[in-house]
Amino acid sequence: MPSRSSTLLFRIIIIAAAISLTVLSLLTRFGFINAGHGAEAFLLGIGILGAAFMISWAAEVAQMDISQGFAIAILALVAVLPEYAVDMVFAWKAGKDIAFAPLALANMTGAN
Repeated sequence: MPSRSSTLLFRIIIIAAAISLTVLSLLTRFGFINAGHGAEAFLLGIGILGAAFMISWAAEVAQMDISQGFAIAILALVAVLPEYAVDMVFAWKAGKDIAFAPLALANMTGAN
């Protein structure tokens, strides 16, 4: 059985890896790292993976203080919130310019 210190070190390394993957993807997204299209897609993909791990770990830790159902509900809200933000932007633009109306409709029916 592994010792307590090696288990703690392993956890710290895994958390640091998830954070660094997410930060690397943010640096790529905001133009601080210039890469080709394939490398950029790869970096952004692993950034999404790192962020997903951090969100799921946060939900597990939240279950220590709040009920499991409430923690999962918050996790589900965080997961779908970006999609609703896109819906809101398209709806706002469609209200000002009718050319955006098909985009708003397509995004809303495809998302739900």
